[in-house]
Amino acid sequence: MLITIKPAKAGGILRDPADGYSLVPRAGKQVKSNVYWQRRIVDGDAVLVTETASTASTSASTTSEATTASSTETAAS
Repeated sequence: MLITIKPAKAGGILRDPADGYSLVPRAGKQVKSNVYWQRRIVDGDAVLVTETASTASTSASTTSEATTASSTETAAS
């Protein structure tokens, strides 16, 4: 299972051992969920990213469009 993680602190350094210990970007990176990443999350070195800003705005605009369409249909009836 893939998860998206990012450093917990703004200036924090988080390395990915599966990728030659490269730095994990502040925006986050998809990694394979395993004991290493679960431990980084529990220790407070990493945070789990649940939703991206683009996904949130897409969901919000879709909901807004559906609400507008529903209101228009109700008004027309």
